[in-house]
Amino acid sequence: MKHLIALNLLVFPLLACSPQPQVNAADLETEIKLARAEGFAVTIEDLRKKMPSVSKEDNAADLVFEMIELKGDYSAVEKAKISLDEGDESAMAHVENALLKNQALIPLIQEIATKKAISFDRKWDIGVALTFPEIRTLKMGHQILLLMAWKSANQGDHTNAIVQINQAMDFAKLINEPLLFPGVAQSAMKILVFKTTAMLANKHPNQNVYTNSLKQMIAQNKILSTADFVKNELALVLATYDAFKTKESSELYNKSTGSPFNSKLAPNEPEYSMRKAEIIKLFRETVQVYNLPKSDIPAALSKIDSQLLQVLKSNPNAQNLVDSLGPIPSSWKPFATDEQIKIVYGQVAKILESKTPAPSETNMQLKNGVQVKILTEVDGSSFRVSLIETSSQEPLLRAVIQ
Repeated sequence: MKHLIALNLLVFPLLACSPQPQVNAADLETEIKLARAEGFAVTIEDLRKKMPSVSKEDNAADLVFEMIELKGDYSAVEKAKISLDEGDESAMAHVENALLKNQALIPLIQEIATKKAISFDRKWDIGVALTFPEIRTLKMGHQILLLMAWKSANQGDHTNAIVQINQAMDFAKLINEPLLFPGVAQSAMKILVFKTTAMLANKHPNQNVYTNSLKQMIAQNKILSTADFVKNELALVLATYDAFKTKESSELYNKSTGSPFNSKLAPNEPEYSMRKAEIIKLFRETVQVYNLPKSDIPAALSKIDSQLLQVLKSNPNAQNLVDSLGPIPSSWKPFATDEQIKIVYGQVAKILESKTPAPSETNMQLKNGVQVKILTEVDGSSFRVSLIETSSQEPLLRAVIQ
């Protein structure tokens, strides 16, 4: 249940003890209005409106299902990626092997990249039990396109390599459901395209086409923040909470998800609405946490998580839900923001353009007021750019270019 794991990292360090709610029942309508005004999806219908609208001809879903059925050799693809990241002398042999083992997938992957979106007929009403089984296959297809770019560049066909890099970026854009697990996947895929392009530019310094492509992609591609996705996760959490409101709805949810939860009754009104208003209020507070310095985020999230867990625990079925999820990670952190990514890879592009990497350190301030430094370290033909939070000396993002 990949989606549950991703949601866990945010929401379900959340659930012991049951305090008195801090929001009146009458405040539920107010909380809903405030949340929607701030861009939250409160209901499944709100969430559906944010999903990509696409015609059948432009939808890559059926092709993705074909790709899943063909399976492919993901281990070979991952081995090639790791060898390239490490600058292994046998990296291109691993690339060739991965492409050979997955050659049946390549026409499908290239066709998928020409589509406008991937829209699946998901059972949104099952809330946090929703899973995204296709993400692993899509990540493999994305990496195969980048391996093809490496092969083309190694053969001196830089024009084709750029075409394949652009296909990889188009492929990443297809994962555009605005939820946490798909969002994390898309962010990682776009960053991998940036990194691959930068590494090819560093390996082929006389081919300006890679640096130019990197600069163009940085300017044209926005990566949504953790907070953007959290705003939509609220609808899934509330849908699950509502599913346990009555014995009948609880049994229907259990049947839909195949979950072993007991059909216990949730709190009666007005407590039920009070708890629901508190959940929305805490989600609104959670979004604000991501504007804090990185070093302050874990403690702030932990405090909100504890409060949210207490509220959810007031519903007897919540404990069954938590028990089904297993161990909860305790060190979840938000992924890099669009601003941070543009700063780091913008610096990478400048270094590549100069063709003479040199150590440097620059201080600056992010939009949220956090002081940072951009640190460039050089080791032969390789270099590393790090964005570091000044107060804590914690790295926010790092790009290692072999």
